[in-house]
Amino acid sequence: MDRDGNYLGERTATVGGKIVTATFKGTATVNSDCTGKVTISFYDQSGNVTSTATKFLVFVDNSRGARAIATSVEQVLPNGTSVSVPAVLTTDAKKQFAGHEHMRAKDRSK
Repeated sequence: MDRDGNYLGERTATVGGKIVTATFKGTATVNSDCTGKVTISFYDQSGNVTSTATKFLVFVDNSRGARAIATSVEQVLPNGTSVSVPAVLTTDAKKQFAGHEHMRAKDRSK
């Protein structure tokens, strides 16, 4: 995440028992108490949106890490419609480079 709250990156996750890769981008808001919310869209290799998640987060370890949870995901179906899918998705993130705003996230489906 950069200082303006923009997310951009790649992820590998388990979805329905299958390993999937995707690129993602989104935006975050951060409150003065180090909590916040991030909305992220995930894209397939052709650049089509496959899902969107809103995660509630808290920064930890003097902002060197973050934890987040989402309880539903908007899944885009092949016909272009979207449906809300109940889910519990957690994210643990750690800053990889001192002095940089980039964080590497590890998404886990449960």
